[in-house]
Amino acid sequence: MNLTKKQFDILVLLEGKNSTVSQREIAQETGISVGSVNKTMGELCELSFVADGKITDEGIEYGPVLGLNRICIKRS
Repeated sequence: MNLTKKQFDILVLLEGKNSTVSQREIAQETGISVGSVNKTMGELCELSFVADGKITDEGIEYGPVLGLNRICIKRS
């Protein structure tokens, strides 16, 4: 499975947070528009990588795999 750059960037951001982050905060920290953050968070929830505004165990397990090989990320 390939993640988009937006999905990857949001997962990386959430991985470094210990608490829930608002979509507005995600937008400010990543430079992604709030509307795109909303859409991307929905996609990540469908993949079970994010729940309740936090990264899940599945998201944490998948994230480092991509971090080691960013070539596989589909550019959006």
